[in-house]
Amino acid sequence: AGGKSARVDFTNGADKGALYVREGEIIEAESGDVRGDEAFYKLMTWKEGTFSAGACEQYPARSIELSVMSLLMEAARRNDESAT
Repeated sequence: AGGKSARVDFTNGADKGALYVREGEIIEAESGDVRGDEAFYKLMTWKEGTFSAGACEQYPARSIELSVMSLLMEAARRNDESAT
């Protein structure tokens, strides 16, 4: 994310989700009625879909405390486990 701030919206068929990135850190994720880390991991299981990024005027309260690298490593671990 390189220190950038944005809202990233994801669409996969009827499913929708969003990531909120503030100053390069993922601070919140939404996927359906799931929020936080679990929503991030859910979004990372999507094999297809579209996304768009844009400015965010107002950010939600931070619920994700892990670093981007930690989130990605855990998402990869979970995806590996579900593939076996």
